[in-house]
Amino acid sequence: MAKFAIPKITRPLRLSAYAPELDTEIHVWVNPPRAMLERYEESFQKVRALSARIQDGKLSKEEGEEIAKQLEEEGSYQVEFFSELWSQHKDPETHWSAEEVTQLIQGVRETDPMLFVWMTNQSVGLIVEHRTITKKG
Repeated sequence: MAKFAIPKITRPLRLSAYAPELDTEIHVWVNPPRAMLERYEESFQKVRALSARIQDGKLSKEEGEEIAKQLEEEGSYQVEFFSELWSQHKDPETHWSAEEVTQLIQGVRETDPMLFVWMTNQSVGLIVEHRTITKKG
């Protein structure tokens, strides 16, 4: 049997699916290592739990500051995660730095706050699809 290396596989995410005026696409790495996905899931669940504690509103000043610090750390991790997912295409011009992801988040905060959420959800969806769909030749 011939040996082969499994390449980093990317799939396009067309932003026009979010809004027709966004005539561009990003390339999502759909076969990252399981450990990378597990770490992201941990981060996602941690942010969800911390956010729920904030919404509960029964925090001391110190608890609020500690949660804010943890949310900032997880946010930084998630920026790095998506930067890596969006930077594996063969064309380096399509790669996203962590700084560019941060600029995107800040740029859409006022005008279109759901765009980044949509991009991240769709990116994870492409990974799940790739990992779960039976391939046919």
